[in-house]
Amino acid sequence: MIEFAVIQREIRKRRFTLAEIIITSWHIFRRYFRVLFICAICISLPLSVARFLAKPYLVPVNNAIAAWAERSIDTAKAADPVMHEKLRKSVRAAAEGIDITAFIATFFSIISGMAALFIVNETLNGGKASVRGALVKALRRWPFALGALVVFYIAVFAGLICFIIPGIILYINFAFAIEAATLRNVSLVRALTYSRSLVRGHWLDVFAFTIFLMMTGTLISLLVLTPFMTAPDNLISAAASTALIDVFSQFVSVASGIYFLNLDFTRERYA
Repeated sequence: MIEFAVIQREIRKRRFTLAEIIITSWHIFRRYFRVLFICAICISLPLSVARFLAKPYLVPVNNAIAAWAERSIDTAKAADPVMHEKLRKSVRAAAEGIDITAFIATFFSIISGMAALFIVNETLNGGKASVRGALVKALRRWPFALGALVVFYIAVFAGLICFIIPGIILYINFAFAIEAATLRNVSLVRALTYSRSLVRGHWLDVFAFTIFLMMTGTLISLLVLTPFMTAPDNLISAAASTALIDVFSQFVSVASGIYFLNLDFTRERYA
């Protein structure tokens, strides 16, 4: 068992290795699982109910998108009718599979991750973690974190269009933008520059950490969703699967918060 006082001391003294970040994250995740669980459920369940209730209203929207997409490829009909028909079916299937509510829910689901960041910050600074305190602070900083997330997505998307590599570079440079906007009370633009300043000189380490987070998130989704693949499409199964993913994804937020704080605490020592 790791002594928590040791973690609080060591995280300020030296840079943690990836293995140390993972071990520390797991320790804090287990220690404060109840608080993290409640924070995730408080955000996840209302979103799941709202998304399920909105499903019937998505049909006309998806049909409109499909009709527009089909019209956009009509010029290819005369050249190759067979290929046009195959392409039309593919376009319609893709349009009908679009879930706008999932995209919108992403902007609200970050609140539980922000609450996890506050829990990590409070405990490592000798404070007490509470559901109410974490959620209230997260909601206060949510507009700034949301702005940072939107700019982050736009920058990465623009970079990916420019031959992929610039997108990857921007993704890593701005990896801690939400953490900065959440924990350091900075503006949207300042959150991006704050993240870039932390990553400078540690780009490969942050890249490896980002890959770890992506793999962990993917593994959590696979382990949770697999048992629900044969479940009926109803509110209970949708809410349960989403809630489980959000609860265990709190580990990712905890790990991200620990790495951010470790880089920030030791910034001057390793400058």
